[in-house]
Amino acid sequence: MLLVGDGGAGKTSLVKQLLGENFDEHESQTHGINIRDWNVEEGDKSINVHLWDFGGQEIMHATHQFFLSKRSLYILVLDGRKDEKTEYWLKHIESFGGDSPVFVVINKIDENPGFDVNRRFLQEKYKGIKGFYRVSCAKREGLDGFSEALSKALADVELIKTTWATSWFNVKTQLENMTEYFISYEQYEEMCANENITEKSAQDTLVDFLNHLGVILHFKDFELLDTHVLEPKWVTEAVYKIINSKKLAECNGVLKLDLLGEILKKEKETEYSYPPDKYQFIIDLMKKFELCYEIDKKTVLLPDLLEIQEPEFGFDYEAALNFVIDYDFLPKSVMPQFIVKMKKDIKNELRWRTGVVLEDKAFHSTAVVKADERDEKIYIYVDGEQKRDYFSVIRKTFGDINDSFKKLEAKELVPLPDNNEFTIEYEELIGYEQMNKDDYTVGKLRKTYSVKELLNGIVSEEERKKEYEKVSKQGGDVYFKQEIKLEQKVEQVNVQEQIATQEVNIKIDLKSELPAIQSDFRKFKREVSKLDDELKGELEDLEEDLLEITPTSDQSKINKAVNKLSSFMQELNDEKSKFNKIVKGTKKGIELAQKLGNTYNKFAQWLALPPV
Repeated sequence: MLLVGDGGAGKTSLVKQLLGENFDEHESQTHGINIRDWNVEEGDKSINVHLWDFGGQEIMHATHQFFLSKRSLYILVLDGRKDEKTEYWLKHIESFGGDSPVFVVINKIDENPGFDVNRRFLQEKYKGIKGFYRVSCAKREGLDGFSEALSKALADVELIKTTWATSWFNVKTQLENMTEYFISYEQYEEMCANENITEKSAQDTLVDFLNHLGVILHFKDFELLDTHVLEPKWVTEAVYKIINSKKLAECNGVLKLDLLGEILKKEKETEYSYPPDKYQFIIDLMKKFELCYEIDKKTVLLPDLLEIQEPEFGFDYEAALNFVIDYDFLPKSVMPQFIVKMKKDIKNELRWRTGVVLEDKAFHSTAVVKADERDEKIYIYVDGEQKRDYFSVIRKTFGDINDSFKKLEAKELVPLPDNNEFTIEYEELIGYEQMNKDDYTVGKLRKTYSVKELLNGIVSEEERKKEYEKVSKQGGDVYFKQEIKLEQKVEQVNVQEQIATQEVNIKIDLKSELPAIQSDFRKFKREVSKLDDELKGELEDLEEDLLEITPTSDQSKINKAVNKLSSFMQELNDEKSKFNKIVKGTKKGIELAQKLGNTYNKFAQWLALPPV
């Protein structure tokens, strides 16, 4: 269970009240993360709850992604004395946790009894909200009703309903009772072997459950795989120490790795110790979540700590291609992630906290990308000989970043060439073009514009034909249908349409078979994702959906994951596809692809999907 909200909102006081501890009116704000255990008795169930209390400092929000997931219950704590950013936090939760249940606690009503929020409006907009509770930790007002509702909701969490084998439960108990901050993967395997959990697929499935339960922190990336973190605060305190380092601030985010010993040294008895052989793990973890990127083998840069001031540079904005991405909610980490992803293109170190200047010599083009955090917009300007081609790279990069969030709405806007203050939604122009309508009239300007010319200014006709077309929007999920070239074989078209549209009715016992496909896919991804960034992104997206399903998951969730897997396997098996050629480039890749294909074909038989 995760508690979020601005610093000073009373999250720590609320946790202490739930645990039956005394109220402290001088309670200090949470810096970093505090984790407490709470035992809840609900009916015949005894539930051990991990209460994760996150600090409210904005610079720390990007680190929340270490822990926020769709398998959690969230408590948003609002301070009745402040002008709270209620929707900011609800969107923050939604971006990482999807439709996870959310309890909104309006705290300190004794100090501001008139404070409230527009409950009906928020509940209609954010479907995860399960209730609103007005409380006073100082007076213990409203806490009993809140605690009772919370206990009932916890009993309904999906993971709580999962039946555990005794051997799995024994491993979980041993890990919870350990005093070490971390263990190696080999230690975990030995622990499993002692409980006769010898199948690799079973070990992998168990470690995913333990990760979702908050017993350990486990990351699937190859470079992070060797370490299972038993004490999450051990990781977060290290990251917070680095981010808040005075030396790092003086260097505007440029971190020399030989300073880590000084930054992470233990100065108080209550602080954690960090052995030098774990420094690289901490840096790799920060790289994974794109909090930093490597300048050279001895130096990394944290974009979130760059100089605030925009530097002076020359750029022809008048001649540039102009594009805007308008966010319903712009997460703080989007711009730093973009800077990390485009690090190789940064021109003359022209980068600042909310912007960057890029250059691609192959395209003979330069770009300026800026974020307006207040208006929640990102502005893109590209100039040069092949500016449309370079813009396509930039646009796809933002698309990949946006897709990494669970629920993030972003509109793409095309500014008018003679009046940049007026914009037209890109999808609107695409719709006009597909209806063979070329005239778009802007009433306020009393002018008509050519749709084709507006679109050609940013994306070529050939590129537009390759794009996915948005065809429906249901329940916040957007579905896409790929435009298939006419010259493809009829049989291939039929297969692709079947994969894209069919509803799969799974009537099999997944308990024994699901771990096999999850394990084989994970091994395949770990090996071949190093070969190509596009393939890596495709595999990470698919892995996320595949590893989230369990034998008790909703039918729709299982359908979504296996359909995506089926589509990927068909493309992987197509000798003309880019992914097929990449995988064939290594002997190990071929072996793992064949093994994955064999396991998948068992699924295909059960699900009446095309085999590979």
